[in-house]
Amino acid sequence: MLLYGPISDRMPSQFHKLIENLLRGKLDRHAFERWEIELLLEVEACRLPKSKRDRALRSYRSFVLRQIESGCTRLAGFAEYLAERGQKRRLPQAGASSSAFEAARVFVPPPQAALMSTVAC
Repeated sequence: MLLYGPISDRMPSQFHKLIENLLRGKLDRHAFERWEIELLLEVEACRLPKSKRDRALRSYRSFVLRQIESGCTRLAGFAEYLAERGQKRRLPQAGASSSAFEAARVFVPPPQAALMSTVAC
């Protein structure tokens, strides 16, 4: 999720409220900032079962809030977060790999433009 300009002091609370609304299944407002619309579209495009989606949203919320606290100016989008999270789960455990190549694999996220056009969760 690209932010257009610096992160405002309100952004963490706006983000938290938006995720809470998504978890409740009810949006209580009609005006959104650009980054909020991008997030809503990504969540909608990732057709996950409700239980998995809710779990992923809670985890994503914690991840993004940590990013904000650490001073990041570009936050990971929901689809990007899910892709990275899924890739980490597929990596073999240390000592369990059959080759040095498999043990050394590292996730490299796709370019933002490609990610937004394919939104694969």
